[in-house]
Amino acid sequence: MSEEVLASQAKGSELKYSLAWLVRQHTCVSNGWIKTRLRMGTATNFASMLSRFEKSRRGEWGYTQRKRLEIINL
Repeated sequence: MSEEVLASQAKGSELKYSLAWLVRQHTCVSNGWIKTRLRMGTATNFASMLSRFEKSRRGEWGYTQRKRLEIINL
């Protein structure tokens, strides 16, 4: 994903949280590093939003993006 696409997305967009979730699942980098790298600002509820994303059900925020990522086998 290009820097331009990241910059064009809102700080709390589903796309950014889907990338953040994917990074958390497969690396040991800190939440601060993820927020900085994905240009997500300094949200204090970052961990709870990742949890909300991970537990989302059909029709809820994050569900569609999460389902797209679950097929990725790293």
